[in-house]
Amino acid sequence: MLKSSAEYFLDRMLRSVGLGQDAVTIVPYMAKTDAPLTLMPQALASGELDAVTVWEPQSERAKVALGADAIEFSDPTLYRERFCLCSTQAKLEDGELRRAIVAFVRALIAATERLHREPQYGQALVAQAARLDMETVERSWRYLTFPGTLAADLADALVPADAWVGRETGRPGRSREVLAKLIDDSVVREALL
Repeated sequence: MLKSSAEYFLDRMLRSVGLGQDAVTIVPYMAKTDAPLTLMPQALASGELDAVTVWEPQSERAKVALGADAIEFSDPTLYRERFCLCSTQAKLEDGELRRAIVAFVRALIAATERLHREPQYGQALVAQAARLDMETVERSWRYLTFPGTLAADLADALVPADAWVGRETGRPGRSREVLAKLIDDSVVREALL
């Protein structure tokens, strides 16, 4: 999927072995097109595609489609999917909004703790919301983590991601120091009280 974390992952993996995106032919599979993501596993199995870069559950479906021929390339030091909660300084300074944001983060932390204790509840919700079968969700689950906090290496992870976004949008990447200023851990610290 173009301009997505999947394309960023492809770029990072290719660069890790000294290649650029010009070394491959990118075939876009995009939601709401004639080539939706759900067709990627079939295209891979039929030989129409040589490889795919996509997130779960389509990557798990691609492995199932290839069976014993599947080879997975992954390096969490190069890339792992992270989700962020973003706000503005003005909203964090608004007492009522801040309390709501902290309450939301506190609920997320509680939910992640439950996912660790009882993953079957989260799996059932994912299957229902994404219209997936439980077997696919269960097989994909091992790739998912739910830390419920800020990653210790978040600022470091932002540097290559911002450089890639900069190349894609025609602006220079920002330094680690500049990016680190965008991370405010005060809400998480407050939510943990």
